[in-house]
Formats: sequence, structure tokens, C-alpha cells
Amino acid sequence: QVMFYAKNPTDKEMNGQAMPSMIPINSAAHFHKIECFCFKQKTLKAHESRDMPLIFNIDKDLPKDVRVITLAYTLFDVTPN
Repeated sequence: QVMFYAKNPTDKEMNGQAMPSMIPINSAAHFHKIECFCFKQKTLKAHESRDMPLIFNIDKDLPKDVRVITLAYTLFDVTPN
């Protein structure tokens, strides 16, 4: 389990949707999310911040040349206008 930090820096409530990116790309088939904040949109009040969990496992057959997996999320504002 790891935690990702998110913050709404605006003066308005926002709905956010997290989109992942992972490198190396060949690790993605071996990385399995069990629980992720990215599965659903999250509402953050003005200036609210929070830690959000990601629970995952990695296959034992991960390629031997993969020593580090970097997972990043971009939180997009999807608040209806």
C-alpha cells in the first residue's frame, strides 16, 4: 500500500479524476491495482488536501530487468461547468 497526496489549490470545490502513468511500460501488465483512488472521481473542497491510498500487487514473473517501477498520477479537474 502507498499513499498519494492530492490538493485542491483553488477557492472552489472541485471534482477530480486521477489518471495514471507508469514506467517502464512493460511493467504495467504485471502491476495489479486492488484498490485505487483513481477508480472513481473524488471531490475536494476549496484548499482541501488529503492522502489517498493505492493497494496493489506485482506479479512474481515481472521481467528480471525491471528493478524500479515509477507510478505517477495527474489529477484532472472534471467539475461540470
